[in-house]
Amino acid sequence: GIGACAKQSQRQGGRRPMQPRPQRYEPSPAEVVAAVNSLYDDELKPFGRILLKRLRERAWNEFSRGGTLSMEDQAGFAHIDPKYLRRICEACPNLRVELADGREYTALLIGRPANFVDVCDSRDHYASELWTAASAYFSSLNQEEGTLPGGRYACAQLLVSRGVPFLQHRSLGEVCHIVQLAVSQKKILGYLNGTVVP
Repeated sequence: GIGACAKQSQRQGGRRPMQPRPQRYEPSPAEVVAAVNSLYDDELKPFGRILLKRLRERAWNEFSRGGTLSMEDQAGFAHIDPKYLRRICEACPNLRVELADGREYTALLIGRPANFVDVCDSRDHYASELWTAASAYFSSLNQEEGTLPGGRYACAQLLVSRGVPFLQHRSLGEVCHIVQLAVSQKKILGYLNGTVVP
């Protein structure tokens, strides 16, 4: 995998670099299927763009054994050709590729029931207590803590990683939906200079 290649380049250099060198990454069909399965676990529909992000995350986790890296740096660390990924999905007997809006597609698992959260659903299925807790939490953050990634997916991941109490036992798909509603309806969060802020 890409982690082994990057680690080898580190050993040859003698010291661990501050950031890994960009690596071209061509995931195997088994790695792609594993990444799709992980998105099913998170109740996230495996659109091509989300699958790319998940594969980069998994490549970075293999390399770093759990270290953290921004999505921008992950993208630079593990460059995946979107056309290559789509070809792998279309050729894989365990996946069914369906067209979505525009040039987007989804890679669905054959034989695994789907239970995806529609992160763009305008309906609010959550208890009022969740929104009260969310408002209190975001109001308590200082400027640094309250400056969140601008993307819904990245923002949700950060909140999950913080172990925020009112989001416990929620899937990543649900947290993405909560972030969407917090911005679009509840006005608990908003956008500023490409970031999400209270």
